[in-house]
Amino acid sequence: MTNLTALGYTNVHVGQGDGYLGWESEGPWDAIIVNCVPDHIPPPLFNQLKPGGKMCIPVGPPAEVQQLLLVEKDERGTGRAQTLMRTMCEPMLRDLEKTSPTLKTD
Repeated sequence: MTNLTALGYTNVHVGQGDGYLGWESEGPWDAIIVNCVPDHIPPPLFNQLKPGGKMCIPVGPPAEVQQLLLVEKDERGTGRAQTLMRTMCEPMLRDLEKTSPTLKTD
C-alpha cells in the first residue's frame, strides 16, 4: 500500500483473502476483474456486481485451455456471459479457512 500511496494513488484499497468469495463488505462493484481461473463463475462474485455491472473472468479446467468470459448483470439481476477468447491462467486457489478478505493498511 505504501508504494501505491507514494505513486499518488489515494483511492485504492488492497485486500487479502479467498478470491472466490470476493470482498462483499466493500461492494457492490461496477466491475470485477479476475486473473486466475475457477472451474465455474463463483456465485459470490456475481452477487457482488451492481445491476449493470460487468466481470471479466477466465473459466475452465486447470492446465487446459480456458474461456475468458465477459459476464454482465442486467438491471433485474440476471446474468449473461459472452466468450471473448481462449486463454490459459493459473488456477484459483481456495483458502477455506478464511471467509472474507482483511484490509491491509500502512
